[in-house]
Amino acid sequence: MDKQDVEAFAPLLGGLVAGVGATVFAAHFPVRPEALAMGIGTVGLAVASQTTGILQRAALGFAAAGASMLAVEVVRRLKPNWRPEPLPQQQASSEFITRKELDAILSRNATPSEPRDHLDVVASKLTPDERSTLERLRATSPRPMVAEVEKQLRAQSVDDAVRFLRQSILPHAPRH
Repeated sequence: MDKQDVEAFAPLLGGLVAGVGATVFAAHFPVRPEALAMGIGTVGLAVASQTTGILQRAALGFAAAGASMLAVEVVRRLKPNWRPEPLPQQQASSEFITRKELDAILSRNATPSEPRDHLDVVASKLTPDERSTLERLRATSPRPMVAEVEKQLRAQSVDDAVRFLRQSILPHAPRH
């Protein structure tokens, strides 16, 4: 990591230090949240005005965190009952299948020209992390999508199927 990278992340680091510091400070001392936020912003600006370079950028991040905390406290005071809108809860859709259902479908659809173990052989060529990601995708993806991908995998050689998964499917999977 070179100096430019450190300088680029210095404000973020300053903000993180401010947030952690405020949390620890508030847990040990009885202080009003808006006073704590103003103090953090003031200290950050004071340090930033007296320094240069990386330390100045970190101090600006520290001050910005204080300003953000103060804004939150002002909103809480003006609108005490304000709460962010909760995200809508998604209900399980019948389009999603479990691993057990998928195994049942695969064993029913296996034919002599398409042996059931072709997908197992493909999976055995993947790393444990790739297999875990693939299992998560199979369990949470819509049934038609899973069926289409499996059809494509069965039509390919084992090596081509592994390459297809690594290039087209696994890189786009959400990380958990």
